[in-house]
Amino acid sequence: MAIRNVALTNSFEEWRVETNEIASDAGDVLTLTTVATNLTDGINEQELKITTNATNITTNATNITTNATNITLKEDIGVAVAMAIALGG
Repeated sequence: MAIRNVALTNSFEEWRVETNEIASDAGDVLTLTTVATNLTDGINEQELKITTNATNITTNATNITTNATNITLKEDIGVAVAMAIALGG
């Protein structure tokens, strides 16, 4: 997106055209894929989704680590019980 600037020497028509280009640069808010009705809210909504997804990924990674630990512990207990039975204990 270009930086828009209206010089003091521009005519009203040049100023009008340059100002209208801002809308073209920003795009049509009706095409947002969010519930937002303006660009700022649309960006904020997407940022919240990104933050939520990052939190969910972190939580899932923690859960996977915990589950892997629990599986290892259960396998260790199973081996100990099998050895005790085999040794007649």
